[in-house]
Amino acid sequence: MHIREELDILIRSRQPVISVVTGEEERARDLLKEVAQGLNGRDLFFWNTVMGFRREGGSNPLDEGRMDPLTALQRIEGYRGDGIFVLEDFHPFFEQPVIVRMLRNLLYSLRASRKTVVLVSPFFKLPPEIRDDVPQVFLPLPDYEALREILHEICESRDVKVDLSKEAEEKLVKSALGLTENQARGVFVKAILKNQVLDQSAIQLVLSEKQKVIRKEEVLEFFPAREKISDIGGLDNLKDWLKKRDKAFSSRAKEYGLPNPKGILIIGIQGTGKSLTAKATSALWRLPLLRLDMGKVFGSLVGESEERMRKAL
Repeated sequence: MHIREELDILIRSRQPVISVVTGEEERARDLLKEVAQGLNGRDLFFWNTVMGFRREGGSNPLDEGRMDPLTALQRIEGYRGDGIFVLEDFHPFFEQPVIVRMLRNLLYSLRASRKTVVLVSPFFKLPPEIRDDVPQVFLPLPDYEALREILHEICESRDVKVDLSKEAEEKLVKSALGLTENQARGVFVKAILKNQVLDQSAIQLVLSEKQKVIRKEEVLEFFPAREKISDIGGLDNLKDWLKKRDKAFSSRAKEYGLPNPKGILIIGIQGTGKSLTAKATSALWRLPLLRLDMGKVFGSLVGESEERMRKAL
């Protein structure tokens, strides 16, 4: 189910409070605007501690809730119309018992109305008092088609000279998978400005920028792939399989319906070529090689380990 459809169903089913987990606030806003447009008669409000309430496309009857989260929730409860109320970065206020109590009140008082509170935050830890009653929606990172559309939009708006074959463009877009929308825009523009043309050299630049993003997360480690498949001694059956499956990543294979390889489990004692095989596979398939450090996944705070694992995946 597409996330837009999921949000639409939750709001139409009169779910009082919904949690949307994402660090891409602007993307979440655009998505909720699309959902609200499909719900005729529903007002759409955005709120944060700096700007207060902002009504999408009209005058603002809820301006009194500015800066004060409790007042904001009270204004929502007393609002006489139908509406979607998006509260941005509301998670710090979960430490206040009065805020949690007010949210619990809204879970009951809004159930019979056509009002929905949407909590947008990069963190998915909810207070135990409301956790079971608030559905959580995780906004996924942009997929291949979304990134391709972003690339085309940038090239058209800047009148960029493009020197890419269809396969090279596919590799460039795939190299940006795992980045947020803003990160992808940034690296695409940087590649264009550096060379004054969009060509195959942009692929390596995007991967380099992606490496910097990965370093910030600490849990994942990026390895440059310099080894060749011929560096592996023996394992002929495995090497033959790797060479055949390399073609499964092409656009022709996708059109044919051939699925991508899901993974390989290599077991053996030290010195038998497990790490070397991983590095050579990365070079052969022209895919980034990442190492997940399980020791860095675990955190001391409740929910921290789950959050780190979710970000890594």
